Amino acid sequence: MRITATEPGILLYQIGDGPAALDRAAVERNAFFAPRMNITRKSGAGEPIKGNFSNVARCRSTGTLLGPTNHHGYQPALRKLYEERFSRLISFQE
Repeated sequence: MRITATEPGILLYQIGDGPAALDRAAVERNAFFAPRMNITRKSGAGEPIKGNFSNVARCRSTGTLLGPTNHHGYQPALRKLYEERFSRLISFQE
């Protein structure tokens, strides 16, 4: 199907094969609605990490578990959380 405007100054917006609209914001709001419906989440028990860990770090402001502080995955998890949530607000040292 082909849609054309009767007046040359009117713009139509469409993303992919989705619906066409005169309002760009409406198209942008619904752009990812259908893909979100197809996402499935799987959760299950995996293999627990091995070792003796006396504490587990948790971010105080977000509640995100970072893992045991003496585990090899702690520093990368801490850096990833900083980059995603706090890098625009404070320096890493703070």
